[in-house]
Amino acid sequence: NSVVQENVNGIRVVKSFVAEDKEIKKFNNVDLIVFAGGGLIKYHQQDFHYIINDITKFANKKRIPVIFNAVGVEGYDENRTECMILKNAINRKCVKFFSTRDDINLLNDKYILLYQKILFLSITLPQKSG
Repeated sequence: NSVVQENVNGIRVVKSFVAEDKEIKKFNNVDLIVFAGGGLIKYHQQDFHYIINDITKFANKKRIPVIFNAVGVEGYDENRTECMILKNAINRKCVKFFSTRDDINLLNDKYILLYQKILFLSITLPQKSG
């Protein structure tokens, strides 16, 4: 896995994420990190919590803003270490915005700490016809 960067209207865009130190340092010169769509706020099937943790930790240190756009929220369990890693990761000061296609109440009530100033938006995906 490698990080692909391109320039879009003067903004460096990173197209994929990896959690290896040598790769995550390629985020040094970005203005914004966007987690775009998919079931990312989950901890019990895939290891997104580790990747999100590594990226937000780095972004926080470098003061790079992070947004989560149209992400899925798939469960919560305060007794699972993986879930708490994810909760900690998305409550870093670098995280500025969330839009979710799923359960905004679960995200707001369980994942996001009260003191965080994060803008939330719930979106509805278009229904398939036919």
